[in-house]
Amino acid sequence: MTRLIIHAGTHKTGTTSLQRSMAANTEMMAAKGVYYPVCWEYFYKNRPEEQSVNAHFALARCIAQQKDNQKKNLDKFITHLSKVGRDFDTVIISAESIYRHFDETASGDLPLLERRRLFLARLAEYFAEFDAEIALLFRRPDLFAESLYGEVIANSVRFQTFDTTVRNQKQMYNYQLQIDLFSNFFPVSALSFEQACKEGLLSYFFSQLEVPVSLDEPSGNLRASLKKQAVMWLQRSKMDAENMPDIERKRRWLFALQDTSANLFGGTKKFSFWQSSEQRDSFLRNSLSTLKSLDFELPTSEIGESCFWNDELHAKAEAAYKGWVNDNLSWIEARELNNIAPFDDFPTLS
Repeated sequence: MTRLIIHAGTHKTGTTSLQRSMAANTEMMAAKGVYYPVCWEYFYKNRPEEQSVNAHFALARCIAQQKDNQKKNLDKFITHLSKVGRDFDTVIISAESIYRHFDETASGDLPLLERRRLFLARLAEYFAEFDAEIALLFRRPDLFAESLYGEVIANSVRFQTFDTTVRNQKQMYNYQLQIDLFSNFFPVSALSFEQACKEGLLSYFFSQLEVPVSLDEPSGNLRASLKKQAVMWLQRSKMDAENMPDIERKRRWLFALQDTSANLFGGTKKFSFWQSSEQRDSFLRNSLSTLKSLDFELPTSEIGESCFWNDELHAKAEAAYKGWVNDNLSWIEARELNNIAPFDDFPTLS
């Protein structure tokens, strides 16, 4: 039976870099008996952004939603995987969204954890022909919460505050609860993102899972994240707009990532979304109180300055954003035409 590794996150642990590296090296991996399917054609009419080409988000979403056309696409892909997978020792599927998906066909009256369990049961059923297991990369929960909040504001329609978002997503930070949920259906490998950063993300990931693949580590930093004041600018902009179009949100995200925008959002100053060290440390104690399989190096210092945003800073950023769009509209539109994500490079127009 072919081994199937389902890399299910978590979010903000180098997943984009892992997926990009595996998608770019499918032939090299195949030579080592490892199949990483690039399968967007099964789920999209047109080529999506590169991140969705490299990962398996659509696969996970189809398993969660189970619409008629999705089930047909799923069946075609699973048939393909079952046929091709026989020629390999290992197949890898990667989508961090698996960490948060739930069964969207189940009654909304059911508790979220029960709907999560139903989703994972269906995931196991779809891959029953394989020797399937789960791989999860975890980072220290307080850092995960801050990084994930930036992702929520940049990459979704939501615009809640940091405290509200953490409160609404508290189950995501209970790592033992999540491990136990997955363990009802799969063997689980719980890995450390902090250790991966020390050893090299790809090297650590493959060695811990005993996958005979060696790929070059991504150069520079992992996927660029927004500065914390930029997150607060975007959060307020979305709140003011009430229903901001995706194209406008992505333009603002792109603007906030530009080097020329850095000084608008604090420059090199270190901010924190936590209001105090006591709040952060209480959150950490609650999140880690039941965790059995990983040890995190706990913070020994106070938080940086609590992040703030005011009318004056907002007006300045808004004016700069509008000028930037006006000066760079052709380049921005070319990116959009080519489905380039805000965090991905694209040649500057001459």
